[in-house]
Amino acid sequence: MGRHATRPTTRRRWLPAATTGAALLVATAVLVPVLGQDDRSDAAGPGAVPVPGSPGLTLAIGGDVAFAGRTLPLLTDPAGPFPEAGATLTDADLALADLSTPVGAAGAAALAAAGVDLVAVVATPDAATAADTLDALSAAGLRPVGAGRDGTAAGSPQRVEVDGQGVTVLGLSLAPGATAAGIGAGLATPTLADAVLAAVGVADRRGDVVLVRLSGSPACAADTRELTDRLVSAGADVVLGAGDVPAGAWWASGDRRAWAAPSPGPLLSADESTAPPTGLLRLVVREGAVVGAAFDPASTDPFGRLGGVRQTTISPNGPQTPTEARCDPANGPRTAP
Repeated sequence: MGRHATRPTTRRRWLPAATTGAALLVATAVLVPVLGQDDRSDAAGPGAVPVPGSPGLTLAIGGDVAFAGRTLPLLTDPAGPFPEAGATLTDADLALADLSTPVGAAGAAALAAAGVDLVAVVATPDAATAADTLDALSAAGLRPVGAGRDGTAAGSPQRVEVDGQGVTVLGLSLAPGATAAGIGAGLATPTLADAVLAAVGVADRRGDVVLVRLSGSPACAADTRELTDRLVSAGADVVLGAGDVPAGAWWASGDRRAWAAPSPGPLLSADESTAPPTGLLRLVVREGAVVGAAFDPASTDPFGRLGGVRQTTISPNGPQTPTEARCDPANGPRTAP
């Protein structure tokens, strides 16, 4: 993470940039490129990131963080909540994670210490709790995505620059009954979709890499797919849907390369009844576009922490997803073009 004093001196440093319009964050469990019809014949095959020159910037994306139940004692554990994930998050130029529970000072500090820069707030029970969570994130130096003290703030983008490359991140909750930001604090909900789409276009024309996080709806659900298509057409480079699909990604519409997939799975799980597939997503961006991706699979340990991370090779085509796992317009399998 670029802004922590503990980061090695050889790492790049990112600086906050002025925000314009709305922004969104995206997270994925398995990633494949979304190509326009004209791009597909030129798609590179699996292998190392192509194109000589600048190596680009690395973005690390973790999934849901839940501070509740079995994970709360980890805040006083010497190993902390993120002993393995922290290495990948800290090594990246910019790191993102989700937050589905309220967080106080200790939880926010743990996220910051693990290397997280931006936090997509994907759930909050009420306006007062949302405000407290935003206070804790701010005090820890973390920037919220998809939530704010009012509608304007919730739908506004977070923009940073790393070595001159702008990265714009936005969030939008599709969950029924989500606490919408309005007079009080809350989430960016579909009422702000037009503002988010406009912000995507502004950021794209500026040459930014644009990431959008759609939470609260299955990645293959009709509303998620429809909004994904609109976001890609507007200029989004990455759209991360909800984590209800354990594997798979799909081809969104649009006339340019983009990426669409589910959330990568829990980064910190309070649910003791299951141990869902999980991992970390790494993206390489250069010259305003995503040029490579990898999904590093992992497991959930008995304390709810992500562990056993198996680092994979960055590929210009991203993780190779079985075709039967991809979404089609009828919510079923399809063959990639």
